[in-house]
Amino acid sequence: MPLWNAPDEDIRDRAAQLHHRTYGIEPQMLTTSPGTFPLVGEHTDYIGGIVAVAMTHLGVAVAASPRTDSKLNVRLSQPGSRDATLESNMDAVTQRKPGGVETRLGGIIWTLINRQMLSRDTQGFDITVVSTIPTNCGLGEAEAMATAFALALQIAADVEIDAPLRARLAEVCTQSASTFADTPELRARHVAALRGHTNSVALVDYADGSVTQAPHPRGIELIVVTKPKPAGPSKLVSEILRRHSFLDDAARAYGVDSLRALPDTQARVTDWLAAVHKVHGTDKVPGLQEASNWLKFLTAETQRAAEAAAALRSRRMNAVLELVRTSQSELENTFNLATDTHRALVYLCETRGAIAARGTAPGLVDAAVAYVEPKHAENFAADLSADGLLVVPLRAGAPTDGEPVGE
Repeated sequence: MPLWNAPDEDIRDRAAQLHHRTYGIEPQMLTTSPGTFPLVGEHTDYIGGIVAVAMTHLGVAVAASPRTDSKLNVRLSQPGSRDATLESNMDAVTQRKPGGVETRLGGIIWTLINRQMLSRDTQGFDITVVSTIPTNCGLGEAEAMATAFALALQIAADVEIDAPLRARLAEVCTQSASTFADTPELRARHVAALRGHTNSVALVDYADGSVTQAPHPRGIELIVVTKPKPAGPSKLVSEILRRHSFLDDAARAYGVDSLRALPDTQARVTDWLAAVHKVHGTDKVPGLQEASNWLKFLTAETQRAAEAAAALRSRRMNAVLELVRTSQSELENTFNLATDTHRALVYLCETRGAIAARGTAPGLVDAAVAYVEPKHAENFAADLSADGLLVVPLRAGAPTDGEPVGE
């Protein structure tokens, strides 16, 4: 299996050309958005924690043109797959049911209209999506599509693309995903793609909604490793949703927006859960030890993300790597959210010389990002490629951007 290399041709040019070939017209909006991956903390975003998210040079380009009817046409070009043509319409989108890419992008339109960020007279679109992100590798392809299209729609509305608007668009993408996405999306990826800085790691703190920046990891090579044809969402997706439901119920029980705002979270939530067991039984809710382990992990992971932010800013890469290793170990042993394939990939990366390795989207897909010394990177990648694995070198990326390109 050869090393993964993105095409040399500019992804925007590819999207514009494919759009013209498909629809016979030039696009009116053209945007790009990066792939993303978490260093640590992604599961804490659901309790209001801290997430460190990096952007990659791999990404998505979206070209779009408005229609005069309600049709949604999507031409989708993804690596390793034949181009697909997807069709829907805004009437179907208003049913608010999860679906594929065409439904997901239609959901962005619907959400922007309902948040009064697009005119209610907005009709359908011809859309072209070109991706250089390997499918099902945990590099945020779905979030990149959503953020790129959301920005394109605001360009079409001729509004100023400033920092407050980018913050609102991240909220739109997350709100839309909760209704229209057929698998969970990470809101911190939306935030990083729209509010991050070039060659930086976005540090998203949900305690106050702040997004700050730290230098992208330096003096280390980042390499994603997965099966040559990675499968779709793992069997643990339903488990992630079960945990989200429990955390939501616990927050509602204490009247807080997120459990991070609740003092002495672990003890108080387990006390509440014990009372639930007595009154309603143990069906459809976690056991006390299971829930305690979840909360223990989420509290510690929030702290690890804060420490990773400080270590990145002070260029203490060894400290960052130790936090990454600890996070992966705790994901496996305390949070218990790793498939056998995920565990095997991490173990293989480490035995082949990676200083640290961690899942790119634990619980969703089976892929790992390995942190490798530059002098060993070539041999590391060659060895794993020779094992028949898909090996994807990563470089730092840039945030979502775009411009109008025609009338």
